[in-house]
Amino acid sequence: MQKWFITMLCGSLLGVGSACGPGLQGGRQAEANYAPKVVVEYRAEGDAPTGIRYALVREGDSLAILKVSPGAPPMLIDRRWQDSNGYHFVMWSPTTEAEHILVPPQPGAIAFRWTYPPGLYEVTKQNEIARPVPKIPLEAVTKLTPVGAR
Repeated sequence: MQKWFITMLCGSLLGVGSACGPGLQGGRQAEANYAPKVVVEYRAEGDAPTGIRYALVREGDSLAILKVSPGAPPMLIDRRWQDSNGYHFVMWSPTTEAEHILVPPQPGAIAFRWTYPPGLYEVTKQNEIARPVPKIPLEAVTKLTPVGAR
């Protein structure tokens, strides 16, 4: 497995909008030289930009998703909650699509990614956690297949 050492500057979130703008919710740009403890790396299959990488990482006592896109800053998606389906991670800004990743509780299971276009989701607070909720049912657009677990 490769190590993920990160040294990048501000760029775009989800391919559109500024990752460093004031409206970003649920995520943040990774610090320079960020070297997380990777739990599992994923290969994106389906609707995802070419070359994008995802990993479930340890962030202190918690979990987060590390998203690395070619030509964009690495992002940590750290807004999360857990239910019977697994761990949910979300990131959004008012002017971009929302991104939702579900990591099942079973080690090595396939994870799924949804995107919610602007105007097709609303932010609601559930169990004290603000999160984007689609206004209409949407199917996952990306399958995240584990390529290595630690």
